[in-house]
Amino acid sequence: MKKRLFIISCCVVMLNIFNVKASNNQINIIVNGNSVEFTNETGYPYVDSSNRTMVPLRVTMEAAGATVGYDTNNQTAIVITEHDRIEVPVGTDYLYNNNLKIQNDTTAVINNGRVYLPIRAVLECANYTVEWDKNTQTVNAYNFTFNNSDFIPYSTSDLRTLTENVIKGNVVYINGQYYATPDYVKRFNNTVIHYSGNDLNSAIYPQADRFASANMEASDFEWISGITNFDKILVDEKTLDKSIKTDKSDIPGFVYVYCFYENSSTNIKVIYPVDEITDNFMSSDNASGEFNGIKMKKENGILYFDYNDLVRLGLYK
Repeated sequence: MKKRLFIISCCVVMLNIFNVKASNNQINIIVNGNSVEFTNETGYPYVDSSNRTMVPLRVTMEAAGATVGYDTNNQTAIVITEHDRIEVPVGTDYLYNNNLKIQNDTTAVINNGRVYLPIRAVLECANYTVEWDKNTQTVNAYNFTFNNSDFIPYSTSDLRTLTENVIKGNVVYINGQYYATPDYVKRFNNTVIHYSGNDLNSAIYPQADRFASANMEASDFEWISGITNFDKILVDEKTLDKSIKTDKSDIPGFVYVYCFYENSSTNIKVIYPVDEITDNFMSSDNASGEFNGIKMKKENGILYFDYNDLVRLGLYK
């Protein structure tokens, strides 16, 4: 495609810096030049009290070609892409990409039955480049490479025209520059993932998830058992960080939490909470997973820890 001029309102096409704000507070999501359509059924993006842009997970990632499911037992949204398995535990400010823990901007929440979170981390896990265009209140995500000679530098002094073209996919925002993309971005189609099982959480894609049955080979890790200072114990809620997930107890001010702890004659001190672990895992006879940075497995009802993880965290000498 030859470079050519693209003229809007008699202005030569070039990058302008806009000092005006969008006329409304609508937040737009563009994936590979295509606008994500939000409805009352899918939910709409919004800005939370921490000034973070919260985006409905399912409709956005489905627009990126992924399959999205929800594991009710572990309160975890699961995104399956062509190459990645992304897990988003609700109520936490982190996610897992192929079992690797990744910090997010703020906590994933459920709002009107839908999972919302800052979408950048999830899209980046799916190998998208993500940019924020404050002029049009638009999240631009793309996973293709581009040649400047194939794009037409675009500019207009009319912010409404710019916003409409961005939403329609006629203009994209890449590396600080607006580009008109006639007949170009439209050639890109996402790879759509279809999963036919009943439970995304049981999908081996591309490997067992953190809650699946044990598949870890004993030769891969140095397993130890018999750690007596690990359990689900009753502790004073005031001694725990508010971000730690706990289970309520019948005693006011006290909660249950899985943790490594010290038990003195006067009180119990939590050394290292393992609040990612689940009751389902602990009650299983054979299971495996990684929780709070510690690889664990249940084998014939016995709980094993990876020795190297415990040493690294200072929990075992």
